[in-house]
Amino acid sequence: MNYLAHAYLAGPIDEVRLGNLISDFVKGRIADAPFGTAVRHGLWMHRQVDMFVDAHPAFLASRARFAPERSRVAGIVVDLVYDHFLAAEWADHHPAPLAHYTADIYSLFADHAHILPVRFQPVAARMTEYDWLSHYAHPDGLAAAIRGVSRRLSRAGHHLADCQQDVDRHYADLRSDFHRLLPDAIAHARQLQLAVPPLAPS
Repeated sequence: MNYLAHAYLAGPIDEVRLGNLISDFVKGRIADAPFGTAVRHGLWMHRQVDMFVDAHPAFLASRARFAPERSRVAGIVVDLVYDHFLAAEWADHHPAPLAHYTADIYSLFADHAHILPVRFQPVAARMTEYDWLSHYAHPDGLAAAIRGVSRRLSRAGHHLADCQQDVDRHYADLRSDFHRLLPDAIAHARQLQLAVPPLAPS
């Protein structure tokens, strides 16, 4: 799952959603993170969702659809592809229009700019300026996202960019995998939303 899916699975609480969105930029123990309880709950949720998704049979099937020489980066692209399917079919999953939902996320970044991790700040700025989350809905937006990640991950960039041909070849099967995974991810996320995460320092 990438940014849009993590935000969607986070539920309705803004600070929990923010924690889900910044989690990849917060390293170490969540108990030591300099945020309030709701944001740290979101950090914890993100990690739990990632573990659940990474072990799900549908996600493993999606990864296996990529050429062997691209297996090390296939998971990154599957995350982007799943965000694409969620965005493209957004009206089936959420009552608010995608443009309104993503605008709320960008406002969330602006309202909490003072606590955003330093490394996330330029990401949030670019995401907002170029409306990444809405652009996921279009195949050309997905292709642009894959190219963008390949540039940032320069050592793996060549193989990551080449993943586009696997996406094109297996598009329908990847969509089927996504639909197998999403209901289970939603059910798991709802449990996490209601859970009391282990956030206290040990």
